Amino acid sequence: MQMITIDINQEKFEKYVSAATDAEPTIFDMLGDYITVATNDFVNDVLGADIQNTDLEDKVTEELERGICLCAFASAIPELDLVLTDNGFGVVSNSNVAPASADRVDKLRVQVIRLGDESIDRLIDGLCGNAKWYCSANARLLVSSVYYKSDILRKYGGVPDATRADLRKMRPVISAAESQIIRHISRIQFKRICEGIRMNNLTNEENTLLYMIRKAVGFIMNKDVLSSDTVIADIENYLEGNIDSFSEYKTSDAYQVKHFETYANDKDDTTYFF
Repeated sequence: MQMITIDINQEKFEKYVSAATDAEPTIFDMLGDYITVATNDFVNDVLGADIQNTDLEDKVTEELERGICLCAFASAIPELDLVLTDNGFGVVSNSNVAPASADRVDKLRVQVIRLGDESIDRLIDGLCGNAKWYCSANARLLVSSVYYKSDILRKYGGVPDATRADLRKMRPVISAAESQIIRHISRIQFKRICEGIRMNNLTNEENTLLYMIRKAVGFIMNKDVLSSDTVIADIENYLEGNIDSFSEYKTSDAYQVKHFETYANDKDDTTYFF
């Protein structure tokens, strides 16, 4: 464990961004402002004020620095005159060297953005379970949905090349699909699942429910009504069959409505209810 210290030098940058090699002048020398902006974005939007002066596991700190380097490079690519070298990409340093083709540069940027997204996903997963982070506003904002990472959208949402930008763009569609699930499992049970992700303390039964919800949300998003109805029925049966493992659902209005018992007339009643 170590206190959060973000110290990005050329050695670390070239370790995390393999495409940026030791060309002359170095790409790293040109990225000072981009690294500063990316650092501030990560600190403010992912970590938050509550966790900046606490301990993080070494692997989480490493993922933080990796994400900063990748996102800084992705932002800078359109401004750099990149040239293809034997080891990767460098910056054009004289008029005798032609920049890499636009197609190559575009493909590089897409690849770097994808790697940066994967790093952010791993960083969020690494923060889940941190007592100072999981109750913060940042945590609640970043993990308020069962689709909180781009790789979840790729696996379950039918968007094979999804990035975090796609995740943001599709948030209204995802939220609408989750709202349909909430009607069946209750809002309080859904909130518990999201809380369990942030706290990294989901039970085996809750993890099974989470998997089923993600499948159902994906089917709803892709308008596969037959499949979504089937999985929703499976979800309801699973909850009912494991009711003691889902106390939030058991005390919810959704459960009470399903188990509401109508008044049964007694032969001695003075009034008969239809």
